[in-house]
Amino acid sequence: MKANALIGKIFGSWEVVGLGRTGCYVLCRCSCGMEREVYRYDLAAGKSTKCRDCRRLERAEALKQASVHAHARVGEKSPTYRTWVGMRSRCNNPKVDSWAHYGGRGIKVCERWESFENFLADMGLRPSLNHWIERYDVDKGYSPDNCGWELKEVQPHNKTTTVWVEVEGRRVSLATARRLLGISRGTTDARIAKGLSGGDLIAAPLPHNEVSALGGKARQKKRPAVPDPDAIAAAADALEQAEAQQEWLGALS
Repeated sequence: MKANALIGKIFGSWEVVGLGRTGCYVLCRCSCGMEREVYRYDLAAGKSTKCRDCRRLERAEALKQASVHAHARVGEKSPTYRTWVGMRSRCNNPKVDSWAHYGGRGIKVCERWESFENFLADMGLRPSLNHWIERYDVDKGYSPDNCGWELKEVQPHNKTTTVWVEVEGRRVSLATARRLLGISRGTTDARIAKGLSGGDLIAAPLPHNEVSALGGKARQKKRPAVPDPDAIAAAADALEQAEAQQEWLGALS
């Protein structure tokens, strides 16, 4: 077929709009708007169907979809995918045992996270099997600004009855604060009974009625120094990395 006869014809995403610099080439316009000269025999053989940029985007999308679908293979669903399924079930399925504590009281999954692809992009991979998804505000739903991965030993503290306090600028449960500061549960329970709240529950110095007498001399109970917040964060990061590495090595064995 002569080059002139190709003008106006469609080959994939290409439309022939003119002649090229020689009779072997024709000027084509891709569906994205890009124009370039294409070897006309490649058009006829189906070797060229779109511009380079469109091919690159198509390959990138295919790789992304393959990555997402790998999480949901039958019999091999990833921990991240199982977390996403469980989250949606708790909020959307009244037949699930835990629905009453989630969907039953108005906890919802944000529209963006109805797509696993978006959930994976926002949350990343579940760091280890010892991590759970946590809602920082238990009265709000699942969304990027209210969720994160937390260790199981931390996550159970986050309930509707949890008392929160601040230690060195970090929001932690009262139970965690007691461990960090060396305060007994009896002390904080007594303060709660007196109507104290927030920072007053862990404030220093201790009230006079929390001073113990030893050998006839009154002395204030010693309290451990507040751990350095950077050290706390570094220790937590190191623990997560170690657990993630252990899980990865286990998967290889």
